[in-house]
Amino acid sequence: MIDQTMMMFKTKGIEFPNYAQFSPFIDDILAEYEESTQQGKRVWRHSSSVPDDALHALVFSWLASRVVTGEIKMYEATPVQD
Repeated sequence: MIDQTMMMFKTKGIEFPNYAQFSPFIDDILAEYEESTQQGKRVWRHSSSVPDDALHALVFSWLASRVVTGEIKMYEATPVQD
């Protein structure tokens, strides 16, 4: 989900409030950086001294909005029958 949210940033698919309103959250979002593992998997990391809470809140709200609008379907696990 972070990948998709970051792509929304790149394509300007997310509209933010003006800088004065949004500035407290910018550092949290920009704290994340992309790395590749030795297996070639892409992962997102951030320094342990810099929080990334605003980014995770943004990702969660973006995902929730897609579920509510039906753009992404979330399925419940089927209960195991005894």
